[in-house]
Amino acid sequence: MPGSDDISLIPLGGLSVESGPDTGLVVAVGERPLTVGRETGCEVRLTDTSCSRRHIRVLPGPSEGVVLEDLGSANGTFVNGARVSKVELHPGDLIGIGETAIRFLSEAELVGALRQRTMRVTEKDPLTQACTRRLFDMRLRTEVTLAARSGGVLSLAFVAIDALDELSRRHGAQAGERVLQAVGLALGGYLGDNALLARFDDATFAVLVIDPSPNTAYLAAERMCAGIEGLSVDIGGQSLPLTGSIGLASEKGRRDLTGDGVISRARAQLDSAREAGGNCVSRWVHPSAREPIPAVSGDLRGTVVGAQRKP
Repeated sequence: MPGSDDISLIPLGGLSVESGPDTGLVVAVGERPLTVGRETGCEVRLTDTSCSRRHIRVLPGPSEGVVLEDLGSANGTFVNGARVSKVELHPGDLIGIGETAIRFLSEAELVGALRQRTMRVTEKDPLTQACTRRLFDMRLRTEVTLAARSGGVLSLAFVAIDALDELSRRHGAQAGERVLQAVGLALGGYLGDNALLARFDDATFAVLVIDPSPNTAYLAAERMCAGIEGLSVDIGGQSLPLTGSIGLASEKGRRDLTGDGVISRARAQLDSAREAGGNCVSRWVHPSAREPIPAVSGDLRGTVVGAQRKP
């Protein structure tokens, strides 16, 4: 549905469908007008047949507010029960179009609604118990949008098990799955409530860290790297030691920031960690978000910064 996940503009507020066939839809209102209706070209396309093809337009007002315009709809537009043709919206206003009720959200309410939408998705990867890729993609889109508005920091780490392909070739696919399962379950223990662990693809985990300090994400990455090194998996009576490579990118929120851009940065750092020999963290931090590198704490088992850490 156009507009349902396309929330890359800087939000001024939001629209939350409270009742009707499209209940649960949350859309950010940004600096570009949004048309709401049944027509395919609408930025917010509804399935309510009692709505007009192009029912209303929502756009920035003259004083940083948001204005609603009725587009000549057949059944009219109502705000807080009163029929309107054009009106400035305020947080909490209830918009009625056809059988659909839409609440206008403040920016703060939008943040909560977008995060709550991803929290309602409880899909887990059955092997590793990490979140699914679908949930990760939803949460990344949300956090990129919020970081763009606030100028905050968003960190993404990719975690790969060193020599996993070789291990699977030598000991069979089931051995590779046992390793992924053990690592997935262990990684969750190194993360706080501000992080989302997901299985990104067949061989890679993604960790999204929402924190204003890039060093928080860095310490979590080093902790995960040391934790993987401390694991071993019993395969056919043989205890196999493990190591992992981690690529970490900490981005500063800005207008041109995209989820694909964050993923590309973190992927490049994962490649760097592998090229350095594995068993290390390679990281990139946006210049405007850089901090002094923290001293490595005692619980990281003597790890050092970045790609200097070798097997």
